[in-house]
Amino acid sequence: MSENEMGCRGSKSDVSLISVKEQRVDGHRCINLMHLRYALMGFERNYQIRIPSNQLITLRRSYSSLPKNPLSNLRQPHLSTDNINPWFFTGFSDGESNFTVRIFKSNSTKLGWTIQPVFQIGLHKKDLNLLEKIKTFLGVGTIYHKEESSNYMIQSLRDLNVIINHFNKYPLLTKKWEDFKLFSEIITLINQKEHLTLSGFHKIISLRASMNNGLSRTIKTAFPENTPAIRPKRSDEDLLNSNIDPYWMAGFASAEGCFTTVEGCFFNVNICMINLNAMTSSPSFHKVVNSFSPNIWMSRLLLMGIGKRYYSNSSSLPKADQGLLQSKRDTRLSIPMSDLEFLEWFRGFVDAEGCFMIKENLTNRYSFQFRIGLHKDDLAVLNFIQNRLKIGYVTGYSNVSAFIIQKAPEVKILIDIFSKNLLNTKKRLDFENWKLAYELYIQVKGENGRIEKDEATTALLVKIQRLKEGINIGRSYLEQESKIRDIKITNYWLLGFIEGEGSFSVASYKFRVRFGLGQLSYEKPLLEIILSFLESLPGYSNLNLTKSPLSISNSQDKRRLNSKSFSELYSDNANFFRMIFIPFLESLHWVSKKEKDFKDWCTVLTLKAQGHHLTPEGKEIITKILAQMNSKRLSTNPSRVIIDRVKLDNEIAKLLAGPANFEITADGDIKNIYSGRTIPKGGKIEVVLVNESGEIFKSFDSVKDCALFIGVGLSALYTKVNTDKSVNYDNKVYFIKRKDYK
Repeated sequence: MSENEMGCRGSKSDVSLISVKEQRVDGHRCINLMHLRYALMGFERNYQIRIPSNQLITLRRSYSSLPKNPLSNLRQPHLSTDNINPWFFTGFSDGESNFTVRIFKSNSTKLGWTIQPVFQIGLHKKDLNLLEKIKTFLGVGTIYHKEESSNYMIQSLRDLNVIINHFNKYPLLTKKWEDFKLFSEIITLINQKEHLTLSGFHKIISLRASMNNGLSRTIKTAFPENTPAIRPKRSDEDLLNSNIDPYWMAGFASAEGCFTTVEGCFFNVNICMINLNAMTSSPSFHKVVNSFSPNIWMSRLLLMGIGKRYYSNSSSLPKADQGLLQSKRDTRLSIPMSDLEFLEWFRGFVDAEGCFMIKENLTNRYSFQFRIGLHKDDLAVLNFIQNRLKIGYVTGYSNVSAFIIQKAPEVKILIDIFSKNLLNTKKRLDFENWKLAYELYIQVKGENGRIEKDEATTALLVKIQRLKEGINIGRSYLEQESKIRDIKITNYWLLGFIEGEGSFSVASYKFRVRFGLGQLSYEKPLLEIILSFLESLPGYSNLNLTKSPLSISNSQDKRRLNSKSFSELYSDNANFFRMIFIPFLESLHWVSKKEKDFKDWCTVLTLKAQGHHLTPEGKEIITKILAQMNSKRLSTNPSRVIIDRVKLDNEIAKLLAGPANFEITADGDIKNIYSGRTIPKGGKIEVVLVNESGEIFKSFDSVKDCALFIGVGLSALYTKVNTDKSVNYDNKVYFIKRKDYK
């Protein structure tokens, strides 16, 4: 398949006035550390008509909604909410903090790996006030927040030393103390530059293997002979002799406490130890905490008026559980990105959507142009870019809008940007040729701007012409496969790349959710590095997966002559989405309105998690969501369906606020409340083949076994099971029923 047919996976030359970088819009989401497009119809290479996507969304603002403490007038000076007591912070960290060390591939280091230690605390946005107090108390770190979540993070070595010093002076009491000790050793090795040596790097790998839930599958595969370090242990005697400060208890209760009322109108305070699992597995820890008088730490908690708050109403559901419940106005000129975050996002977006072009007229004069072409619905994205760069201009006609840079002074600024902020895809090669051709052309023109007709000038013009012919689709495939070095993946680079090339999909059958990131196969090494980056996100090791939820596939459209092979990074693992991927993307400030599709994608995922996709009401709502996602949302789509979004959002909120359609039975099975059936463990459904008289002809342990017996496809058989349609076997009519059918 030619790159013209692909829709400019690499930048492409164009002699037209407006060049549009075409994207997938087929059906269908870190903060500097933590940290998508739906696909109903496959990738853009399968389209007869391609429409640029990148949906625009509205400006995100986050505010704390913590009410003013009614006891503020009663506070004593030493209990002021403007200050955090050191022991309160330690107690709260025992319950809510996370020490982690990210290890991922990087071409920018000698060893080929990068190590990033991180301390973080993530809370609901309504507890933003507490995170701000913690930041003020420590004097380091950064808070990243969005509509429904806030995350306090410390990443730099200098700032992490502040954390190390604090917990050495005010030690942790739970099992998190052991992770802290391992974390401290790693920080020490990095401070001593040991991480730059092979032996030091292996020491860090060994220490990381003993932290939290150990190493990710990728790291284990890369270092199979690694031996985990001995995990430090604190004796029960030391813990029993610990003098627990009341403020530690207040902080720990703020993180893990559960206040409940029981029959008889008693007020019962219950510290939920069961939520801590192995973190508080020591019997001595329970003895110390349970023997502590609650009256003292309760007074600290109430008088300080701080701590994490819990809510059960539907309006305070996590963002991923709400979906898009508000209709908002599209405006992207004031996104709260720092300059560094914007440059990283822009770098990723250009890797996906940018195009470096060289045009020639009949008199051997060249013009150099950079452009990003999108659908007219994405005009605000281009305005945002122009507003932040302060160069270039936005234009458009018909269904096309484009951001263009072509004035010589502005071209120089862009060259400076991408010389310092290297692109990660093969588009870097296009930029380097474009830059070299521009510099040669400056020499050709000279100070007077005239092109002399001499031998030296002719030689330079020949070089420029060769450079022009060798960029974008003119570059040989063999050259495209040359390895790009110094690949740097950051949170905002990945967001920009996803907003340009990512694909969120929801299948019409069973509403399976899927994320994909596709590129021509010469970009497969980049996809592998992105995979490693995602597997190193905080919390990934806690999933305890037997295999990675992320895969890379390779394919080639054999129906097309000279088609190029295609690689895709994809996942359909719901746990990975909910626990890792969605929180990562929600921690960032999106630019394009693709976030609308991301939110709808999250809503479908949440509805499925509660079993609503198995009820008529839930199916109807999901169908409405899919009817206006991605390309179906575009103003130019002739089959666009206008849906009352406010009404739909209210229906979604009402359904999510009600009971789930799943129920856990006494035997530990999951029951579909609507159908009354038990969902088999392992996903197998026992079925029977029934004749027209209702007599059982044959039983099967699974739908797959039945499909093999009859000789039909598995998907087709599932459809017949769910729709009660007949099937022909041995010239007779049968129906496929679940074994528990009535």
